[in-house]
Amino acid sequence: MKVLVIGSGGREHAVAEAFARSDAVSKVMVAPGNAGIARSFEILPLKSINEQLQWCESNRPDLVFIGPEQPLEQGMADRLSQIGIPCVGPSQAAARIESSKIFAKRLMQKYNVPTAAFFHSYSLDEAMDYVADSCPYPAVIKADYLAAGKGVIIVQNQ
Repeated sequence: MKVLVIGSGGREHAVAEAFARSDAVSKVMVAPGNAGIARSFEILPLKSINEQLQWCESNRPDLVFIGPEQPLEQGMADRLSQIGIPCVGPSQAAARIESSKIFAKRLMQKYNVPTAAFFHSYSLDEAMDYVADSCPYPAVIKADYLAAGKGVIIVQNQ
């Protein structure tokens, strides 16, 4: 079995190593990879999702593992499914729980899943007023979009 791992981080390196230990896997490739991964695996210099999908359509790997959040948010798993290539990764609709904090919070409320209170706004002034007037400190402010783990600010006081 030929496996393509999409990503360039430590998680993808560990996943590639796990696939390589399987007797069922004959080849592991990683795109776009990094210098550390290149010591052990074939790196495909495919940076964009479109390049990766074109390569998959031409080369037909037996399985694609999608590590990063961005290709999942952009529907890579759906597009692979449309061309008949099995993949590990949620659909674009399912990935929304990770890619939109507002969607996730509303979903938790709808199904009575305990979660911290929240407020959302698309206006910076409105958000700042809400935090100043209505939030106990410390308050956590999160971006609604994917921010590679960096979209969080903890406000200790006014």
